Amino acid sequence: MAGFDATQGHSSGGGGNGNNILFGVIALSVIAGVFCFGLFGPNLMGPISRPAANQITVQPISVIVAGLDETQANGALQVHAFPTGPTNRMLKKLAEVDRNAYARLFKTLTEKAMNGANRNDLALEVAKVGEQVLQRQKRHLALSDGKYFTELLVLSRETLDGFRNSSDAKYCKADNLQDLFSGDQQAAAAANLISDLVTYDSRLYNFAMDANYILLSAVEDGKTDPKRYGRFQKSDEQAIQTLVMGMFQDPQFMIMMQAAMVQGGEPDFSGLDVCALGDRVLAGLVQLPEGTRNRIWSTGLADALSGDMKNFQSFAPGF
Repeated sequence: MAGFDATQGHSSGGGGNGNNILFGVIALSVIAGVFCFGLFGPNLMGPISRPAANQITVQPISVIVAGLDETQANGALQVHAFPTGPTNRMLKKLAEVDRNAYARLFKTLTEKAMNGANRNDLALEVAKVGEQVLQRQKRHLALSDGKYFTELLVLSRETLDGFRNSSDAKYCKADNLQDLFSGDQQAAAAANLISDLVTYDSRLYNFAMDANYILLSAVEDGKTDPKRYGRFQKSDEQAIQTLVMGMFQDPQFMIMMQAAMVQGGEPDFSGLDVCALGDRVLAGLVQLPEGTRNRIWSTGLADALSGDMKNFQSFAPGF
């Protein structure tokens, strides 16, 4: 496999295309697993645990801004719009990492709130800001400690495990999802899922907030204590090849590969458990040697999570 300079984000040599693709399969699986789960699983895991009523009062947005001018409403929203939980924690981290982005966000939230927007409407704006900040801060994200990659993997596994063990585990079945998105119901199903995905305080919304908190913490770390893990090594290639070969022995992975190779007609996803497959990939990545995980993180995956696929594609030709 061609050497890869993590500090520069480009290959230092030629060749190794086949092994690059294997590496790409792993990295792509993580991205696809996390974000497809966000697409297919919103709000299906039941309500999250909430503080007792006497611990916190969440006021309607209309009540928070009633009778206030724009400056007063802005300050009130910063305190009361998202007073607890993952959204509150993420916003505090955003203020530390990018104060200008935080100010712009609350200017937008204030304008919308004073024009009748509710908490779910504001939550949609909050969900957008993470990607925008990561796009601007991607250089620092790629220089952050690899521990943040591990934290994302663990968070994803915990969320996925909660979904698999809920009463709605039937949605782990790919053929159920295929039926849901087929025929005349496709547009309505997609609209419902998107609506659920951005609902404030739903389980999947909170997953997104927790993930953004980790990524913003990584940006902060990359600024203050940058890490350079160096070139991708032969030992990393071997560890990843071992993981990939193990996946090819997994029945769920084989079903997915066979369905993907169908030429024309509907692919057959019968028997594919997307939750089991996702957990298999995530578990394998968690178990990789620490140095390998660090170099996967710094050699393109951090950029891909911020929306920039250039470096990701440099070691995953064909995707």
